Amino acid sequence: MFCCVLDLHLCFNFDKKNYKIFHGSIDAQFGYTVQQHEAGGHQWLLVGAPFEYTGQLQTGDVYKCPLDIKSSANCSRLDLGKQTLCMEYLYHISSRSC
Repeated sequence: MFCCVLDLHLCFNFDKKNYKIFHGSIDAQFGYTVQQHEAGGHQWLLVGAPFEYTGQLQTGDVYKCPLDIKSSANCSRLDLGKQTLCMEYLYHISSRSC
């Protein structure tokens, strides 16, 4: 039993000295989900904002926040809600691309 508890504790290893703070909309629930990602030699946090708006529709969205830059940098919105709306519209209207 002790080994299982110890293993679970080791899964949460936070760096208290080299932390980063990313800011986003409280209304959009920025930070509701967070996932580490690595691609092309760069490290990112993918941050969910389920109540983000695209135009007048509440579509939710995901932000990409850099981890490998020493200074705090802003997160970039991926505009997934816009892509979803565009694809949905085109599916119903025509065969044009977004």
